[in-house]
Amino acid sequence: MVDWGVILSGISGIPGGEALDAQFVRRVADAELSQMDVADPMLAEVSELSLFNNEQMDQARENLSRLCEARDVDVERGKRKWRVVALEELLSQLGSDPVYDLISLGEFWADWGEATNSPYVAQGVENNLTPTEFYTESNLAETLSRHREWLRKEENNLL
Repeated sequence: MVDWGVILSGISGIPGGEALDAQFVRRVADAELSQMDVADPMLAEVSELSLFNNEQMDQARENLSRLCEARDVDVERGKRKWRVVALEELLSQLGSDPVYDLISLGEFWADWGEATNSPYVAQGVENNLTPTEFYTESNLAETLSRHREWLRKEENNLL
């Protein structure tokens, strides 16, 4: 599931989260180095990533971008993987407060830049729900169900 696109997105920082830990980047780079041929044109980039310590962030991003391009890695797919993990984490914390939970889901999709391309339906947007109707346990349950179904489909698409 982890590829250079996931790592590039991770060190760039994901919405609502921190940047990926340098130690993780080094472990992935070390594992790749152990399998690389000395003639591999990406050897220098991977070698530099094996020394990554969060201080040379711009250089690491450049190396990762070159790796993604050379290895034909879909960076957008990496972002989608992070979004799945972040949404799973958020959903694990929701289900008890319709107002807070529905607001949290709306903020999640806005932060990820996907407010219109998501399973989330905002109150008053393409519906006639009043706040009293929207912020209910039944609407929260329906919204969580839509999100879980979306996650299932997205995970299958990312396999």
